[in-house]
Amino acid sequence: MNDKIKVVSDASFEVDVVSSSQPVLVDFWAEWCGPCLMMNSTIEKFATESNGIRITKVNADLNRKLINKFNIRGLPQFILMKNGVEVKRHAGAMTIFELTKFCDEGN
Repeated sequence: MNDKIKVVSDASFEVDVVSSSQPVLVDFWAEWCGPCLMMNSTIEKFATESNGIRITKVNADLNRKLINKFNIRGLPQFILMKNGVEVKRHAGAMTIFELTKFCDEGN
């Protein structure tokens, strides 16, 4: 996985996402989710091309507290956060163009 992408958990979310001074894209995913797996290459490409945004991944099956806290009902689900607060969210797969637009609009 790209070293610009950080895997976070229930335990590390506060430190890795909430306390971040830069915007954070949180990718909620699962290994059994086809669209989630399809998004992996898009996320990798986005991580390589983007600056000023932190990219994190949360495995939905292993982090139930976060799934409940953010009321995640469908995967993949992307949440853009700034200063620990949700700015916007998107459910479902996106193209690299859509993902870039999603993150740019939130900044």
